[in-house]
Amino acid sequence: MCRRALFITNATGELRFFVINDATSQLKPVTGICLLSFIIDSVSMKRLLPEDKLEEIVSKNPISILPRRRFLLLERQHVFGLLVSAFPAV
Repeated sequence: MCRRALFITNATGELRFFVINDATSQLKPVTGICLLSFIIDSVSMKRLLPEDKLEEIVSKNPISILPRRRFLLLERQHVFGLLVSAFPAV
């Protein structure tokens, strides 16, 4: 049923000179999609952080930044920005 509807939509669009790009379109039904650097899961109704963002936060090790005096202000701001941008998913 879903494939048939997709085929009809593609055929109708091509008749009206709309080209559907298969490489950038989400043609298979999924429960989670990456949107605005979050993974939104429609089944569990949760926002999750992608693995690359998690690895970046862990690699910066925000706990060790605060006591060090030689840590640049720009680096502290970068880590705080990462943490603040991760708040909606926590």
